[in-house]
Amino acid sequence: MRQSSAGFSALIAFIIICVTIITTIILLSSRKYEMAVLRSVGMKKIRLILFYLIENLIFILSITTISLIIAQFIGPIFTKETLEGMRKFVSTEMYETLTSSSNISLLFKNIGIVYGGMTAAAALSLILTCVNIIKFEPMKIFNKQY
Repeated sequence: MRQSSAGFSALIAFIIICVTIITTIILLSSRKYEMAVLRSVGMKKIRLILFYLIENLIFILSITTISLIIAQFIGPIFTKETLEGMRKFVSTEMYETLTSSSNISLLFKNIGIVYGGMTAAAALSLILTCVNIIKFEPMKIFNKQY
């Protein structure tokens, strides 16, 4: 069971990394002209990277916060039957711990894991963006545009 969980976690992490890479590339290709204009009016590359970092972190942290809040209300609906099925396999104390609605330590652990994962995804996205912005040449974009 532990090996299956580790394999499943690795598969999910791989999918998240792939989706992050693909969406970052799509986002950057759709914003090339905007970046070319900003670079041509004199914006430094480091400032462009910082603006993208702030925008990316605000977006990811707000989506993560909203998702965690919604999950606190939706989670018990989906896990109720699963926990009822587990009742005969775990002790009464463990069952009470799992089903208590005020399990703050589990909530904080989940919040740490979720925010850590989303911060890692944002960091990967930022690294890809930095590489693209550093090798970015606005004149090539303008020549292709017109």
